Amino acid sequence: MGVIGKHHANTLRGLGGAKLTAVADVNISEAKNVGSQHRVNWYVDFVDMLEKEELDIASVCVPHFLHEKVARDVAKHGVNVVLEKPIAMRIKEADRIIKEARRRGVKLGVVFQHRFRPTVSKAKRLIDDEVAPLFRCSLEYGIFRGSAYYRSGPWRGTWTGEGGGVLINQGIHYIDLLQFLVGARPSTTFALASTVAHDIQVEDLASAVVNFQNDVQGVMQLSTVDVPALIRTEFRGNGGIVALSESEGRVSLNIPSLRRQIAETRGLFDSPRSEWKTFSRDPPKRNYHVPFYKDFIDAVIEDREPRINGEEGRKSLELANGVTYSAATGKPVNHPLDPDKYERLFGELTRGRKLIAQRSEDRIRRPLKRA
Repeated sequence: MGVIGKHHANTLRGLGGAKLTAVADVNISEAKNVGSQHRVNWYVDFVDMLEKEELDIASVCVPHFLHEKVARDVAKHGVNVVLEKPIAMRIKEADRIIKEARRRGVKLGVVFQHRFRPTVSKAKRLIDDEVAPLFRCSLEYGIFRGSAYYRSGPWRGTWTGEGGGVLINQGIHYIDLLQFLVGARPSTTFALASTVAHDIQVEDLASAVVNFQNDVQGVMQLSTVDVPALIRTEFRGNGGIVALSESEGRVSLNIPSLRRQIAETRGLFDSPRSEWKTFSRDPPKRNYHVPFYKDFIDAVIEDREPRINGEEGRKSLELANGVTYSAATGKPVNHPLDPDKYERLFGELTRGRKLIAQRSEDRIRRPLKRA
């Protein structure tokens, strides 16, 4: 019942179709306070909660390193699983979670709530119907996190606790959106990653070139060392361009299409006509966990797959793991990423192996010169 756990509880409080029944936290004061606030039963042991309560769904909002254990225990009790992002730290963990849910016949949903934003839904239709085929895409995700953030929990900023840095925690939502809107899985990834400013084990800056299976070329750059923050994605294709910010979508369609212009142009520097238009703005401060939960609850009632099931939730993790693998080996990585190879590399990272960009010098311990 940390920050995100409280958010889930508050979301369920006003949601039709289901009601909050119980909460659990190893911190007895957190469990008691949240349970009392919502007037529901509270537990210190989540397994005790699973055994004593008649639950349809359990929401897993624990640190990354506990995702596999808790999610599998929930599934073993025959309870449907809502799992906060990322699905796990490593794809082999994700595969075991997915397998357990399938074996027990329970639904598994992974919280990538940005897919439910109206702007994202409209962008998907524009890309597929107007802009496709895509040629290239880009993701720029730059935010700031200070030392206090990483000191807020001993698991943060570590390989064993978090499984990575900006790739697997803050930026994973937009890695998910990138591959979702491209509409294809990656085929090859080549990347760099390093720790440039924080006193943490994991990356705070990562850059990657990705080729997708539909031959779309993509570039990604993600960091927690950017002020002011900048989050944007772009998708360029034969019909034009779709660009997304945190809350707004813009489109510029080519007249005629690029391929037609290339085939029929006569002027030396002729190009298609185009004009930017805003096609959608997301309502401010909307809680997109609400439509996620509505879809998941309906999936349980209707006995269907939720929109973002385990396999969907795994896709962004594989891309994030692929960036880490390439950054650690200095070589391109082919997808699908081999789970066993990544397990071996991850073991080396937990024992102190450095990412390629970190090997020449320990930059965070070198005094920064003032401008």
